Amino acid sequence: VAHHDAARVAALTRLPFLFENQPRDRQGFVAIYPRLFTPALARCLSRARPIAEDGAQVLFCAPYAFYFRPTAQGWRLVEFAADGEAMP
Repeated sequence: VAHHDAARVAALTRLPFLFENQPRDRQGFVAIYPRLFTPALARCLSRARPIAEDGAQVLFCAPYAFYFRPTAQGWRLVEFAADGEAMP
């Protein structure tokens, strides 16, 4: 994310990845990447400290929470959600 490399982030993401209620394959993930990982969000993610939650490691960067879980291929981004604590 720090290098704004959608293909590299896609390789570390469990696909299909749900975005706007649509499952996204690798190509779909790369297409939505700039909408989800803005420069401001990338800066926040570079500084965020993971928090353990139900077997996941969660990074909170308003307005989202990003969930990483262990898979057979290693840790992967599996989902994101609106961070209710960051909402006005």
